[in-house]
Amino acid sequence: MTSPSLSGLVFPGESPNPRNVREAAYATLDYVRAVRRPGGPEGLPLVKPPYGRITAIDLNGGEILWQRANGPGAPGVREHPALEGLDLPPLGSGRDHVLIAKTLLFSAQAGPNEDGDPVLVARDKATGEVLAEIPLPGRTLGAPVTYLHDGVQYVALTVRGNPPELVALRLP
Repeated sequence: MTSPSLSGLVFPGESPNPRNVREAAYATLDYVRAVRRPGGPEGLPLVKPPYGRITAIDLNGGEILWQRANGPGAPGVREHPALEGLDLPPLGSGRDHVLIAKTLLFSAQAGPNEDGDPVLVARDKATGEVLAEIPLPGRTLGAPVTYLHDGVQYVALTVRGNPPELVALRLP
């Protein structure tokens, strides 16, 4: 994931970042971490896409075998007025939770697909080609797992909800 940030130290309670303010309530030191994400021109990201991606690396030689953006990208970027009329490629959507199987790579996508749904994406491990996008009932809470039961392979993952749910999918 490419997401530049500027980190520094501030007195507890003086951070512009709400997460740091919550952390400051429990601070036992004189300073806490403050993080700021610099924006680019007209509120667009500072760096070029893809912002989130999955990369396959040959560990024998260290070469990149393939690299793919992991989703269409944030609507705030895709629908930005300065980009109107451009045919944008997938921009990537943050950090995915991945599961690598013998021939497939499953990714619980960090951002929604083009229809706005959270999805589990199945890719060909050798090429990165998307083989399937399975809509999920909520955003994922962690990495998918796989298991075998009575000779049938399953992929399972937890999704947000009230209460959270465990979703198990049977592989053909």
